[in-house]
Amino acid sequence: MNSASASCYAEPGQTRERAHPSDELLKHQLSVTMIGRKSQAEDDDGPSDIPAVYSLGIAERRAQSDVLRLKRRGSIKDAVARDGMKITKFLFKPNTVYASIAEDDNGLIFYWKAGSMSIEIDVFPGEGFWWAVTDVAHESYEGSGYELEIERLKHSLNQFSKEVETANPAWRAQKF
Repeated sequence: MNSASASCYAEPGQTRERAHPSDELLKHQLSVTMIGRKSQAEDDDGPSDIPAVYSLGIAERRAQSDVLRLKRRGSIKDAVARDGMKITKFLFKPNTVYASIAEDDNGLIFYWKAGSMSIEIDVFPGEGFWWAVTDVAHESYEGSGYELEIERLKHSLNQFSKEVETANPAWRAQKF
C-alpha cells in the first residue's frame, strides 16, 4: 500500500519538500515520502486506449476546483482539502471520468457511478479514508485506514473510465 499523504514524485523512500500545486494551498508546505510508487510509464494497466487528446487532465482539474470551492466555503478543513488534492494527483489519469465530489460532515466524498459499476472514496477529518469499488472489471472490494490502496484504486478507476468510454465515447461532449 502507498501512503495517501504522498503528493509529489520522488524516488522510493526519499523525502521531498514541495509546495502544493494549487494556488489556494501554495502557502502550505508538505513533507512527503514516496513508498514504492511506480511511475506512470510503469503502470500495470499499460497504455490507455483512450486518445491522447484528453491528456490535459480535465477531470483532475475539475476535481481540484471542486475541492478548493468546498474549502473556500468552509465546508472542509485544510487537511481534508490537501488529502482530496492528493487523491486527484495520484489516482486520476488523462482518461479519468469526472467524479461527483461533495462534503459530508466536514469530510469529502469522491463518487463515480455508471450502470452497475461504482467507486467511492471518503476522506474523514482526522480519521483517514474509506473506499469501496463495486463491479468494476468484475471486482468488488472495500477498505479503510490512514493509507489508501493507491495502485489498486488507480487500476479500478482506470478500468471504470475505459468501460465508460467504450459504452459512451461522446460522454465528454455532454453538458454537466
